[in-house]
Amino acid sequence: MGYNFNQNLKMTNNEKEILFIKELTSNLDLEEGFLTLDTEINEIDFDSLAILSTIATLDSVFKVTISPDQLTKCKTFREILDLLN
Repeated sequence: MGYNFNQNLKMTNNEKEILFIKELTSNLDLEEGFLTLDTEINEIDFDSLAILSTIATLDSVFKVTISPDQLTKCKTFREILDLLN
């Protein structure tokens, strides 16, 4: 962690996706390679702590603030990534 998305405005969508997966894999303490954009959120233990942790990560890394309601409406991690745009 510790990467500030706004430091590199020329980041491609692919680089953004890679960073997103890397940060959430680490933050949610998942096995590397498990999480993809098409992973369904109900496949992991996405409890209230995971929700708050994800919101904090998105805010600190990508400088995007989302609400718990927005996050819990997502079914896949791709839908969460779409919230960043």
